[in-house]
Amino acid sequence: MKKTKKMLAVFLAVIMVAVVSIPAFAVEEKTYTITAPDNGHTYEVYQIFTGDYYDGVLSNIKWGQNGTGTTGEAVSSEIITELTGATGSDTEKLAIIEKYVDLESKKFGTVSNGNPLTVPGGYYLIKDVDGSQEGADDAYTLYIVEVVDDVTITPKSGTPTVDKQVHDEPADAENGASDGWGETADHAINESFQFKLTATIPDNADMNAYEHYYVNFVDTWSAGVTFEEIYSVKVNETTLNPGEYTVTPENPASGTSMNITINDIIPYLGEGNDLADSTVTVIYSAHLNENAYVNNEDGSTENKNTVKLEFSNNPYWNGEGIPDKGETPEDTVWVFTYQVNNTKIDGETDEPMSGAGFKLYSDQACEQEIALIYDETKQAYRPVKGEETGAEMFSAEENGTFNIIGLDAGTYYLKETTVPAGYNEMSPNPMSVTISATHKEMNATTSNVEFTEDSENINNKIVNKQGSTLPETGGIGTTIFYIIGGILVLGAGILLITRRRMNSENR
Repeated sequence: MKKTKKMLAVFLAVIMVAVVSIPAFAVEEKTYTITAPDNGHTYEVYQIFTGDYYDGVLSNIKWGQNGTGTTGEAVSSEIITELTGATGSDTEKLAIIEKYVDLESKKFGTVSNGNPLTVPGGYYLIKDVDGSQEGADDAYTLYIVEVVDDVTITPKSGTPTVDKQVHDEPADAENGASDGWGETADHAINESFQFKLTATIPDNADMNAYEHYYVNFVDTWSAGVTFEEIYSVKVNETTLNPGEYTVTPENPASGTSMNITINDIIPYLGEGNDLADSTVTVIYSAHLNENAYVNNEDGSTENKNTVKLEFSNNPYWNGEGIPDKGETPEDTVWVFTYQVNNTKIDGETDEPMSGAGFKLYSDQACEQEIALIYDETKQAYRPVKGEETGAEMFSAEENGTFNIIGLDAGTYYLKETTVPAGYNEMSPNPMSVTISATHKEMNATTSNVEFTEDSENINNKIVNKQGSTLPETGGIGTTIFYIIGGILVLGAGILLITRRRMNSENR
């Protein structure tokens, strides 16, 4: 029997209940129906044997139209004994059954989309011919073999799912995130963080009919995200070495997408592990770049990443060449980053001021500077990358602004480090800046961030006033001067009044 190899998805072979010693029952010749589910698939029906069906038993068994014997002739007792004695998995039973059906012969009929096919009593193989539609989130149903009473086809082969998550600091992660892994995160520009891709094979015994299983993560990121490197690739708990998977293109950092492919995950499942309920996990690092979308108010973001999974959907694939593939829907995650707007103002005229210098720090003592550089394209300051050197920020000549883009959530300290001549420094100096936001996935295609009431000084008008501020100590010496000065003034007043009275009395 020629075994068919190029079909997607394997499923279930049912043991035929037939014993040659059972006498033929005197029953009326009846017909039955095979009905397909309304799932868009077409199923071919092959008649292996005919016979008289009664109460689950087929007797008077003869070769059918698609059997390997002569149509209408009685089937030998040896074949019946082999079939009724078949044990083991559905795949093992199917290997025996397939010896006696000619899948190259003209099929008995087809069924699809809820429509029934009328057949006489017999033993039939049902073959799914649409499981391998390119890009479909679907798979072949394994061959179904039934002793026909009325039959409704029930597809049982499963398809995997794929999930993408992004890591955030656990204290700053979205509500419900596990160890910082969630659907949304926030990070500074040029701060490294991780993405995780997880393919989960369904917990379906039919999946174990696959002798080879291909997976390919198709990962795509927005223009504001830059790939760094693969951290790990695992099948269950087995860590794969480079060379046991492929990454294309070879340098993903130069583009906006990559494929991570494992031609066959079954050798890496681990001892005692079935394909069913297995996982494939990829973790890689990336960062937001200067093209990242920046939030200064509530809303969504364009910094998103998507993944879909291509997978084997034909259990008859022999592991060679390119397999028939199904494709999952895409899963998306989002990464937020934030902006602080600053404008320097003359306290007397309310006009913008240029030339004031500032630095940003992560601590109130202003010892841990956050290195920033001016980005001409964005007309704002951003965190440095690579070999770039941070510089003092200056309020712009034309409008007094020195906006900062690409900050993570947190508290910062903005210090005026260069005060324009003739002006006092801002007060207080440094000034605390707090970015506090909650972010979450809204649905499969959108996300949202909301700034909380704890946020402060993210839109600033920073005032400098003209004049000089004399030094003050606030100590006891100053207080004494105030007291003595008051006494002297009071004494002078009393002396003046006394003299006037004396002069008046002497006249």
